[in-house]
Formats: sequence, C-alpha cells, structure tokens
Amino acid sequence: QRGIEGKYCLHFHKVGDCPDCIFANNAIEYGHYRGLTVHGTHRSTVTNNVVWNVRGANFYVEDGNEMHNDISYNVAICPYPLSNSTMKGCSIPGTSTPGADAPNAAFYSKAATNDWTGNRAANTYNGMLLDAGTRGAARGNVCASDAALGRWVGNTMHGCSRFGLYTLGHGGNFPKHTDQSIATNGFNQNFELCHGYDGAESINPGTSDRGYPGAFYDNVDYNNVFVGHYNAGDLQHRGHSSINNNNLIYWKETKNFADGCSSHFYDSFYQDGNLALPDQGSIIITKTKFGQNVHLESNHHCDVGVTGVLCMPQYIFDAISWEGGRPNNWLSFQAGYNDDGGVFSMAPGQEDADNGFFPKGYMSVAGSTYSYLLSSPGPRSCIDSTIIYGNRYDNGILCNAPLRSFKIYSRGLTEATAKVLKVEVWWNNWGLAGQNGPANSVQLVGFHIIGGADSNNVKQGYSFPIMSGLDQSYRIGLYNPSDGSTSDIPLDWVIEFSDPVIGNRFGIDDQVYVNILGRDCGNNGDGLITSQHDRKYLWSGDHFIDDLAWGNNGACTDSADMSPVDCTAIVGGSASNEGSIEASECPELCASSPCNANSYCHCGMPSTCKCKVGFSGQDCSVDLCATNCGEHGSCMAKYLGGEGDVPIDTSVACICEDGWAGDACDYNPCEIGETAKTCSGNGICVVSPDGVNTECQCDAGYLGGDCDVFNIAQGKASSTNSVNRAASAAPKAFDGDMGSRWESVHGIDDVYLQVDLGTSYTIEKVITHWEAAAAKSYDVQVSNDGLNFTTVWSKSDGSSTMGTVESVLGGESGRFVRMKAYERATGYGYSIFEMQVFGNIGSTSPPTPHPTYKIITLTPTISAKPTTTTTLPPTSSPTVKNVLLSNGKTSYASSVNGANSASMAFDGNMGTRWESEHGIEDVYIQVDLGEVFVLDKVVAYWEFACAKIYDIQVSNDGSSFTTVWSKNDGFGGMGDIESALGGVSGRFIRMQAYERATGWGYSIFELKVYGFSPCGGCGDHGTCVAISETEFKCKCDTDYSGETCETTCSGYCTGGGGVYPYGCNPNLSDRVKFGCNDNGGCAYLLEGQEFNGDSFCTFTEVVNEYVTPNPTANPNSTPNPTPNPTPNPTSDPTPQPTPNPTEAQSPAPTPCTEQSCGDHGTCVAISETEFKCKCDTDYSGETCETTCS
Repeated sequence: QRGIEGKYCLHFHKVGDCPDCIFANNAIEYGHYRGLTVHGTHRSTVTNNVVWNVRGANFYVEDGNEMHNDISYNVAICPYPLSNSTMKGCSIPGTSTPGADAPNAAFYSKAATNDWTGNRAANTYNGMLLDAGTRGAARGNVCASDAALGRWVGNTMHGCSRFGLYTLGHGGNFPKHTDQSIATNGFNQNFELCHGYDGAESINPGTSDRGYPGAFYDNVDYNNVFVGHYNAGDLQHRGHSSINNNNLIYWKETKNFADGCSSHFYDSFYQDGNLALPDQGSIIITKTKFGQNVHLESNHHCDVGVTGVLCMPQYIFDAISWEGGRPNNWLSFQAGYNDDGGVFSMAPGQEDADNGFFPKGYMSVAGSTYSYLLSSPGPRSCIDSTIIYGNRYDNGILCNAPLRSFKIYSRGLTEATAKVLKVEVWWNNWGLAGQNGPANSVQLVGFHIIGGADSNNVKQGYSFPIMSGLDQSYRIGLYNPSDGSTSDIPLDWVIEFSDPVIGNRFGIDDQVYVNILGRDCGNNGDGLITSQHDRKYLWSGDHFIDDLAWGNNGACTDSADMSPVDCTAIVGGSASNEGSIEASECPELCASSPCNANSYCHCGMPSTCKCKVGFSGQDCSVDLCATNCGEHGSCMAKYLGGEGDVPIDTSVACICEDGWAGDACDYNPCEIGETAKTCSGNGICVVSPDGVNTECQCDAGYLGGDCDVFNIAQGKASSTNSVNRAASAAPKAFDGDMGSRWESVHGIDDVYLQVDLGTSYTIEKVITHWEAAAAKSYDVQVSNDGLNFTTVWSKSDGSSTMGTVESVLGGESGRFVRMKAYERATGYGYSIFEMQVFGNIGSTSPPTPHPTYKIITLTPTISAKPTTTTTLPPTSSPTVKNVLLSNGKTSYASSVNGANSASMAFDGNMGTRWESEHGIEDVYIQVDLGEVFVLDKVVAYWEFACAKIYDIQVSNDGSSFTTVWSKNDGFGGMGDIESALGGVSGRFIRMQAYERATGWGYSIFELKVYGFSPCGGCGDHGTCVAISETEFKCKCDTDYSGETCETTCSGYCTGGGGVYPYGCNPNLSDRVKFGCNDNGGCAYLLEGQEFNGDSFCTFTEVVNEYVTPNPTANPNSTPNPTPNPTPNPTSDPTPQPTPNPTEAQSPAPTPCTEQSCGDHGTCVAISETEFKCKCDTDYSGETCETTCS
C-alpha cells in the first residue's frame, strides 16, 4: 500500500482456540487494508457486523490454519463504483490496480474450514473469495488446498467487479481427509494424508481417492463477473442461484467425486449469462433449472496454460429444466482435438424426458469433428444439427443414443513424435465377431497435449466421443499417415471409458465393445468393457496419473472393476436426494446424542448440535419459516440472522416468484380469473407491481395485448426495382436474419422494396431496421392487388443514424406492403436489415380508397412436358459431359424416417443421409433437376441399410416414369453403386426400391446424377426445354434473354412493366419478345427482329414448349400411384413446380373469408367491395373443396 498505514479496526490476533471470542453488532467505516480480521484463531464468532467503505479485505481470515470460526450475517458494502475516477471503488490507495492486493474483497479467507452463513457483499471488487493458501506461522505447516470445506451457506454476492463466490486456491481446492485439527492449532502433522491417493483404501473403500466431498449451499450471485473456481473437485453447488453474471459459473478443472455418486450442480438456478464448465470427469447437473439467455461452454479453459487434461468431459443432465438459451446459440464446444471437446447427454432412463434442451427424440450432442457418428444406420442414429437448428448446438452432432467420453492417456510424446489415433466402427450388434470386412465408418483423432506442441507434459493423449451400447463395436489403433500403417496401442498407456457414477447413480452401466490393438479387453477377449472398469490412481485433481497406474490400471487391464456404490445410503436412504451433499456436518461426533432434523452436529464442537438456518430455540424447534411458501415462494426469515424465538408474521413470511402472490405464494393472476392470459403461446404473462393486473411480455416477433400480432412478412415473396448485388437481394430483408440485408444500387433515389403477404391482413405496424444507408424521405404503402398502392404512413426527416423506425398503421389492411423511398440520407443507396410487418389474418375489407381493376383470365405460359423418354442425337457444339446435376435440387421421398429427409441425399454431404421408415419394401426417392438433361450415370452411395432389388427410372413430367437400369442382387453394406444410363434424357430421376437387403429400411448418403444440358448450357438464368421431339432451346428467366440467357435487362425498364397481367401481354402468337420501351409502355418484337438493350427491356422471352400429341405412358414404366406428389412434411417443403393459373372472375362472386377458403385457397379482392377464393393448383369450387388429383 506504498507508505499508507493500515487501519485494522477489529482484530483477533493469534488467540488460538477461543469459543468465547465474539465480534457482534459492530459498524466499521473507512478502514484501510483490513476491516475485521480473524488471525490464528479458532471457534470465534463474528456476527451481525456492518462494514462500509473499507479499502481492502472487509472480513479477513489471515494465515490459512484458522478452523471452525462462525462468520455469519455480516454485511460489506463499497459505496463507490469502480469507474469513479477519484475513489476507484474501494481499492487500496497507492496501488496501481484495484486487484493489486489479492484480498481486496468483502470476505476473504486463506482457510477453508470455517463457517460462512448469511453474509452479504455489495459492489466490492471481490465478493467471497476462498484463496486457499498459507502465510505467516502457517506457511509450510498446513495443506490449505486440501482442507475440508466448512459450512458456506446462504451468502449473497452482488455487483462485484471481479469474483462473486469463488475459490482460487494455490494448487486448487481439492478437500481431503487429513489430520488438521484445532488441537494442533490447525497445522497438519502427517502430510502423506494430503496426497490425492490412498493406497490402503481406508477412506473411501473400493477407491484410492482421498477426496472429502463438500457443498456450497443456497448461495446467491448476482451481477458479478466470475463465479466458481479455478481448479476444484469434490465440491458441489447446491441450491445455487446465479443470475446476470458475466460468467454464471467459471470453472477450469475438476474431478469425479470420491463418493462415486455426487453431482457437481444440484437443485440450482442459472439465468442470463455463460456457464464456463470445467474439464475432466463426469460433471452431473441434477434438478437444476436454466432460465432465459443461458449459454453452456464446454471445458472452457482446457489447454489454456497448463489447465485441463484431454478436454473431453461428459456433462450429464439429470432431471434438468431448460427454458431457453441465448438466441441461436445454446452451447460451444472448445479445446481438445480440433477444438471440439466434450459431450452433453441425458442421464440413463431419461432419454424421452421433455427437458427443453434436446429436441424430441435426441439425448446427446457432440462436436461436428466426430462425423463418424453420422453414419450410424439407426435405430440409434445421429444428425448434423445445423440442418434443422442452425448454430444452436455449435454445429454439433445430435444423437438419439448416449454419448460418452473415451480417453487414452499416453506418455513421453510430443506432437512431432505422436501418431494419429484411428477409430474404426462396425454398426452391428455382433460384438468383435461383427468386425468382418472393412469398417462401416472411420474417424481419425489427432494427438492432444496440454502446454504446447513441443512440451513433454504428462497431460497428453487422445480422446473422442463414443456411442455407448452394444449395437456397434470399435477397433482402435495408431495410424501413420505417411505410409498408411496401423500399429498397437502401447501396453503402458491408460484407457478410460465413461465413469462409474453412471452405474452407481442411475443403475445402468455404460457398455461398449472395443478392440484395442495390442490389448485383450473384456472377459476372455470378447471386447466388452463397462463404465465400472478400474480407474484407481488416474486423477485426484491435484495429482495426475500415479506411476503405479501406467500399464496396471484403467480399462483393458487385469485390474478388477470398481465396486458398485449404493448412492441412496450416502443420503440417508432417500432416493429422491441422490447426488446431493449436505452442508458440512459431523454426525459421528454426536453419536451418543444424535441431533434432530432441525439441527446439525458441529464439526468443531463435539457433542454439540447447532440449529440449521431457519430454526431457533433451545432444541431448534422454532421454525422461523412455519408458513409453507410452496413451490413458488421462499421464506424471507431463513437468512435474516438473529436468535428469533417466534415465527415471522405469515402475511409477510414468503417472498413470491414473479407472477405469484398470496401468503403462501399460491395465487397467480395470470392463471386464474378474468386476468388470466395465455399470450397465445407467443409470450409470457407477467403480473403488474400491484399484484392484481396482468400483461403479456411477447416473444421476439410478436406484439399485441395477447401476443397475437406477429411478423407476417418473414419468408414471404418480395421484390424491388433496385438491387446492388445478388447477395443483397430483396428476400434478405424478410429472412428473419439481422445479419443479412437488402441494398439498392448507389446513387438512385426513386426506389421501392415490397413484400407479398400472400393474402389480406389487418396490419398494425411496420418496423424497418435501417442500416446507415437510410432514406431521408419515404412512405409505407399498402395494396390488395400489387398494382395500386395507398400511402398510409410517411417520414420526411430520416437520417443515417435513425436505426429502427416503427410505423404504426392502426389496422390498415392489404396483401402487399411497400417501402417507397424518394430521397436518400447518404451518398449510397438504401439498405435495410429487416422489414417486419405485424398483423393478423382475417381482414375482409381492403384499404380505402381502393381502385378497381379488371379481372383477367390467364393462360398458363408453361405447357405440359413430354411424357416420353428421348435419346438425343449428337450435338454439333462441344458439350461437357458427366456434370453433377443433382446437388441441392428439389427432392421427395415416399417414406422418411425421423429427420433424415430426402434432401439429405442431395446436399453434397456424405455425413448426412436419407432414411426410409423401417419395415417398408415399396419405397422411392426422386430428384427434380429443374429441366431436361441428357443423363450419363447415377451413383448411389448406399449406407448399410440398402436395397436388394431396385430400379433407376426417369421422367420428363414427374408422373410417367421409365425404367432405364435395374439391380436385383443388392446386399447389406454393398457401398457405392454406379448405374450407367448411356444418354437417356429426363428431368425427374427416381430410385424405386422393391425389396430390402436388411431388417431396416433404405438409407442413402448421396444419390448423385451426372449428365449435361442438351442446350449446351443456359447459365444461371435459363432452363433448357424441348421445342420438338429432337430439338431443345433455352427458356430464359424474367429479365433475361439471348441464346444462353446471358443478356440482362435489369435497370432498364422504368415504366409499365411488372408481372403480367399488370405489364405486357405474353400471349401474342407472332411476338417472341416483349417488355417496356423507353417511354414506359409495352413494346413487341417480331420473329427475326433485333432488339436494342438501351431502349428495350425483355421481361419474358416466349418459348413454345413441345407437347407430345395424345401422350401415353411407356409400357415399361412403373406406375406412380401418386402423380405430382405433395412433399412429405418431414422432407423438403418445396413442391413440384406447377403453374398456378389465376381463377377467372365468377358471374356472381360470393364474399369469402380466409377461413371459408379451407386449406387449399386464398381469399382475394376482385373489386373494391368483393372477394373470392383463389384456389391452389388441382383444386376448384367456391370454397376450393373440389380436388382434381
């Protein structure tokens, strides 16, 4: 503190054992360096003291040998924020940083074996810090990091600039059974007892672990930065509430509990922050609730410096509740091989539990590196989570089977000398006998070492997630990439699979068949190992693998399995409390006169029962929380302190959760009576401060008193008259992604962006999220026909910094919503991240005034495709053959199992697959190439579940198929099959299966179709179509023309263009091109005329497609029982492209509503006052109830 004298206000200085020493009811203000100190003293009492603005440690336990002091119900407050330039919080004057003095904390202790109960810290630099270590007389005399934990119960840390509740320990905090006692002034005598391993197994029979489990009980952390531990084991957070901390938990390294049963987290609550979870062992999270905005970070500090081991912990969820993680991302895999370490899995027996974290049908997730899991054929199978859930699971792999960690500890290697681990998998239940022929899947796993590539750290080896169970078997060896050779695993290396706590706690041992090259695993070499395998001397937290373990312990050795543990016996026979740890107590010291249920036997006072928090009186019979606060409240008297002898007034006894009221917190206005609200399932009901009224807090994307007003524009068809680049097209403003945006061409003022809602809505508001390139002047307009727009909101004072603008429309109705900009606010164009339209379906009145328009009967411009299969003559121009045509194209399957949809066979990813339902023979999968191609070959990459008999069929119309290749001798595991087609043509390609080769269904990793375009290529803006039996021509997309559709008209038309019928007529038989002339009117070109792109824009090029006269189905084709099939909801949502003609006007239209048009029509305006059902393709009638299918 650089020349500033300390002010030690209250100090017990080396008093020794002093149960009569008491500091109570004192107020300390403005101490320097320390406030109240307990130094070299045991069994003192420090209670009900208030410390204000002390610079340094407010309450300080000094040397590290202090034991069984009762420090309770004290308050420490720093009145200044850390940002105060003068006071700098409550830092030590003369130091360079607030944390320069490590004990700068509200409650600071070098010693673990003291009782801290009901204390409060507010706004201090550190809250409650256990910095286990020694100084002064204790230095060299105490194993401070190994000391047993006292009672740390009911403390609250709020607003701390660094640590809330935290253990820091020099060497970690790994409590053990040692000989530390008050009789020896808190000094250890036999330092062998501080070692992590107990060869005699005298402490925990059946294990060499000397660990002494303890619990941090009912503590609260709020608005701190770090909460948790550096390196710590045999410590549980029970009843922990951690809310709005930067790191709800920050824990670097841990271990399995020595008792073989306990959970790391039990009955706790976490919300608004990150859980940075530790490496090593099985971290079990029991009866814990995760509120909103939570993120899980796997082995977050592994391989940072020297922390962590192999970076492959397993996190087991046991009866948890998950309300919702951070938007779009709930967890991160970190460190380990390819920075993808760790697995998360549901506890055995809870596979189908609806916990909110795993999607229904899945129970585990691992990093995307371990793609071998994706090849599992089912019923135990995995998927790439990205396809359905984006980055929610960090692009990981979701499985419907338990995943566990598998570790191989090596020694003496560096990254330069280490080989790669080769993991081979056979997906069958025949054990090692099923390892015939090549493996079904192979995973290569890189070497991992803590401390850098060139170190020779003992923390080294290989790790990967393994699927537990007997439906697969593994072969594991070392692989040399330079020559492709595989070698044995050295006999002295240690192997570890899962953890005994799985069987002890949940009654189901993990099992797996493994063939470790160079080892005999299981009984008589059958390869079967379980989670109960021996693991003595492997890891005690502060001691890594003992020399005794190398070659002798772990899996696949001669050592006996670990003895099973009865976890109910540890918690007094109560199965419902399995995994829990009580706050520190020593019942054996009160054996002659046991304590009652409201008290505990004090570890520092033999034969002394002390009241648990919330109880008082001579025999602890007075329950200060006599009122039952139920499951929605907490007793406020529990941690108030004092020695009250009567319960608190029942009318104020309970503190209720938000939304609950009443003396017993049993009344919720959101659920009972006239104030009850469902919020339409799109939000949560909250109770106002008066406890009577209610309102809905709506989820993102929803508005309104009952959250029934939602963003109706997301994903809808959109258009604009200006796009700066393809990546910033109009749909980017309606995709729900604030990371994408629409952008117009720079320098143009008169620009619009619009969305077609698909039907008429009552529109409450439009919210526009502008990028800096905003509009100074713009309108919001609505329309029912997409032609005539009415301005309903305007802004003339926009700026580049206006950001999000809300346009309240107040119930206008319309189908089309447009942002019409007139003047830019910057020198760029216009740019919008998202344009959200909030409204309700059901409007039957269009905006007023509304212009009339003529109803036009449209003739489809796309004629029927030829139904015959044509072999094309050679073309004169050179053609590139064997082009992959099928990737990403629209697909459909007649049968889908789970999430393995048809599109997964055409996504270019060999880690995904289509799978049909099991037990069904007659199944097909097909792809629509979008146009007719000449076909060279089809390659089917079969998974093990394949077809014995199947055909390859082609079609031009998606209805009549012709068989062009057949196979009738398929077998399970036949792999890749190439079908040479020799130049047949078709648009639709189908694999039609008739008989399975296995007991499952059918499964294909990829179905690849190769060929070439008979047009020689139509670029990105055209489709090759037949114009005769032997001739083909490019049919160009809107706004494109030319032989290969290379000419664009974008930006030329400014007048009466648009989609017909609101633009030009395409149905003039002697005109082949049409569009807008430079005056904005329609212009037409005759056959053979040239066109000038500077004055004429081709909106659509008319190509008369060939129609087969009186088509008949090919006699060799296989009939398709469902022509033009509707896509399976579990497969791709894109239907076969079929023109949807607009209905003609009825003589006497009947008024309609959205409901009256059923599932197959849309209610549209046909005049200012009249509405009519517009039916989907294949449906007709006034209410679209008649089907032509």
